[in-house]
Amino acid sequence: MKTSAYFKLKLTTMGFLGAMWIVSVSGCSAISAKGPLSESIFFAKQEEAILDPSVSSLGAMATPTPTNREDYSRDIPPLTENFDLTRLTGPELKAKMQAGFTTVIIPTGGVEQNGPYLPLNKHNQVAQFSAQHMAARLGYTLVAPLISVVPEGDMDHPTGARWMSGTLGVREETFRRLLIDLIQSLVENGFSRLCLLGDHGQSQKIQQSVAEDLNRAWVKAGVNARILQVSRYYDPDGEQQLLTQLGIPLQAQGDHAGVADTAEFMAVNALEFRSKVLSLNAQKNAVSEGASGQPDRANVKMGQMLMSMRMDKALRQIREWQKKETPENQTNDPSPP
Repeated sequence: MKTSAYFKLKLTTMGFLGAMWIVSVSGCSAISAKGPLSESIFFAKQEEAILDPSVSSLGAMATPTPTNREDYSRDIPPLTENFDLTRLTGPELKAKMQAGFTTVIIPTGGVEQNGPYLPLNKHNQVAQFSAQHMAARLGYTLVAPLISVVPEGDMDHPTGARWMSGTLGVREETFRRLLIDLIQSLVENGFSRLCLLGDHGQSQKIQQSVAEDLNRAWVKAGVNARILQVSRYYDPDGEQQLLTQLGIPLQAQGDHAGVADTAEFMAVNALEFRSKVLSLNAQKNAVSEGASGQPDRANVKMGQMLMSMRMDKALRQIREWQKKETPENQTNDPSPP
């Protein structure tokens, strides 16, 4: 990035320094080519999980193809590369930037109760999974560190999920400042197209506001960077419609830790799914522990279809935005620092 643009960026974001950094990945950071997480989250052992009776018996594996024109019944292929930028060395990252890797996905997740059968970091694992697979399909794209702890309600007067065991949260202003500081750092390193990808509902409006504010400031300051809130990725209505097409009635779908959440996590990491707990306690005390609907009707194939739908919609939005933001005579402008 040119020096003048760097100082313009500094001026546009000076009011947001000193944010509390909560950029761990809650158990999802070590996505190596070897190891238990990569074996599960990227389907190296997915076949084993699907064939496990304790998992596959929870829902009919012969899930029908949806009746709309989109076909989400295909399997999600395993990744052959890791796009986490923090695994690179400084010179390696600089070389990537010079080669045109100027797009970055910033995943945000959440840590909260999800019933007795899903782990607290469900949002983090799903967001990290999506960011990696989307980066692979976009090309010339890396993945920033996951922001794992997000707003979960009023910090001064906690209610609802805030009282349930395992829910961790930050104030909205803390999350906003953290986003801005992380984005500033990424732009300083040369990224010019940034995508916010959130898996938690309460993060969506804040991310949209940050994206709008930064885009206005960058245009005014002449900074060659733009950011997109990938709103089509978080699509409860789309999930509801697909589940309905798959034969799950609305009253059975539930909301939080319901059929969609359960199926998606099974597709992302079936090995950490507490299948025996769900089969034994599908409804018993589930609501008091953060569950809803009839999650025992979920299965891995259904989750793959839901994840394919969400990622496909998000990728279409990003590609449309990239085409709009990139002049016809420009392909990749790394603008290395």
